[in-house]
Amino acid sequence: MILPDDKENLKISSRTGDNIQFNDSDLGLANWVFEHEKSAGYGTDTLASSKWYYIPLKAHKSKLGVLAVAPYKSDITNEQKRLLEAYTRIVSIALANYLK
Repeated sequence: MILPDDKENLKISSRTGDNIQFNDSDLGLANWVFEHEKSAGYGTDTLASSKWYYIPLKAHKSKLGVLAVAPYKSDITNEQKRLLEAYTRIVSIALANYLK
């Protein structure tokens, strides 16, 4: 999970896994997703060469951050994308209520 700091700079705030590699290029794509409020990266038409699938965290017309998921296997199915997007909506609502 990538959230903005007080100056709106995105920072990794939560992650799982010990072998996670997230470089400046990955953070740049997370910034694009945050700004445009659109999914991008792996399995999308926008910067599909990324190994990460980025989903914007937004609720109540507020931009909250970005969720980045590295696929465990070689493909993300449309059903898995819908499940991730549903999960992201729930996380976004909880995060928005927490930040109030």
